[in-house]
Amino acid sequence: MDSHAAALLAMGIAVGLGAIGPGIGMGTAVASAIDATARQPEVEGKARVLMFIGLAFMEALALYALVIAFILLGQATPKEQHVSDAGQTTYVAQTVQK
Repeated sequence: MDSHAAALLAMGIAVGLGAIGPGIGMGTAVASAIDATARQPEVEGKARVLMFIGLAFMEALALYALVIAFILLGQATPKEQHVSDAGQTTYVAQTVQK
């Protein structure tokens, strides 16, 4: 397996595993908030606010996994090095032809 294929595989695994944990956590949090509201209706507002704060943090974890996947995608793209007339090195993505 070459490095390009390994990076693409790692990208898929990062997104998949990064979505499983927050998905389970969100389901548990919403179920607990509904359970708390059913047991004590007077704490509905407080439970809802705390649930939404928790959901925001869980969603951030999933977004971090997506960002890592995009970083891996950038690493997977083959690059070609060019030196400009000013002596600065730039990297340009190669086109892969088969």
